[in-house]
Amino acid sequence: MALIKCSECGKEISDRAGVCPGCGAPVGGGAATPRSSEAVTRSVRVERAGFKWEAIGVVLILVAIVSSIAGAVNFAGVLGFIGFIVYMVGRFIN
Repeated sequence: MALIKCSECGKEISDRAGVCPGCGAPVGGGAATPRSSEAVTRSVRVERAGFKWEAIGVVLILVAIVSSIAGAVNFAGVLGFIGFIVYMVGRFIN
């Protein structure tokens, strides 16, 4: 395995690599083949499962803050704590 310089970015790469890991240019020196926009869209869209839990936790925290300011609920601190726990559960769900 020999190291060669990338023709695009100048980074040293393996001569066995198909593309440069730094810039994505093909090692053979030709222009990179453009990917279709459909393939790019599919590969970029990632949705975390915990997002809904985070949103519920934030809503509970906001309800606790508003109710404590208005004095409407006596257990606003407990509601805020529960909201925080729900939010943190959402952060750790992948």
